[in-house]
Amino acid sequence: MLDAITRMPTVLVIEDNLQAADSLALFLRYSGYEVRVAHNGAQALEAARLRSPDAVLCDIRLPDMDGFAVAGQLRAQLGSRALLIAVTAYAGADFAERARAAGFDRSFAKPLDPFELERLIQAHEEKRTVRTEHKEPDERGA
Repeated sequence: MLDAITRMPTVLVIEDNLQAADSLALFLRYSGYEVRVAHNGAQALEAARLRSPDAVLCDIRLPDMDGFAVAGQLRAQLGSRALLIAVTAYAGADFAERARAAGFDRSFAKPLDPFELERLIQAHEEKRTVRTEHKEPDERGA
């Protein structure tokens, strides 16, 4: 139980703009999150394989694959446990719908409000913690 209390939630930031990735990572670290940064889809998938993130912020325009494809693979890999958030500077009328269809939970147009982002991640973590604490025992009573 102590491990669950002291573990910092992990956020994976997927952003090919180095300054934007570094700025967001710095804000999230100061907010108490463990942060991993990937600058393309392949790096992101490998980072998530090595350590499952609790939340993912994924730019849609990446150099090697689009964020929609990354989301589909991450959702298959992580299931519904992780919060997937799409971010883009090119949000058209159908962006939110396409993002949800690809497996994202939420979508935002850039520039991001970091405090809104922090509230969203925190709310997701609180829901996840409540679900974990109230998990039904299996047939063995575990």
